[in-house]
Amino acid sequence: MTLARAVKVCRPASLQSEYSMMWRAPEAQIMPFLEREGIGFVPFSPLGKGFLMGTITASTELAENDFRRAVPRFEKANLEANERLVAAVRELAEEKNTAPLADRARLDPRSRAVDRADSQHDEARAAA
Repeated sequence: MTLARAVKVCRPASLQSEYSMMWRAPEAQIMPFLEREGIGFVPFSPLGKGFLMGTITASTELAENDFRRAVPRFEKANLEANERLVAAVRELAEEKNTAPLADRARLDPRSRAVDRADSQHDEARAAA
């Protein structure tokens, strides 16, 4: 069922979808539709499922049961290219004399800026 058909059946208050610097696909069709319909958008994984936290690198080995193994950006061939993108963000932050949001979140104990996937990754790493 498409979102347009779903709206006719039961109008949602909001739609949740992944959205970050690493995944901007909702901008093409989903966000314009939601804006026209007056429906809210709730992003998840704003830190790119670990990439923008700096916890994922080209040498990262994901656990066998980690769902990210099925996501193309986490395939070995793509990890290195994505790591370069994260380095560019960090470099830009340094030029602006600031830190990426991820670094500030890690330093601020009141912050809740870690998505569920990042937390699971940290737990899996700690258990290893």
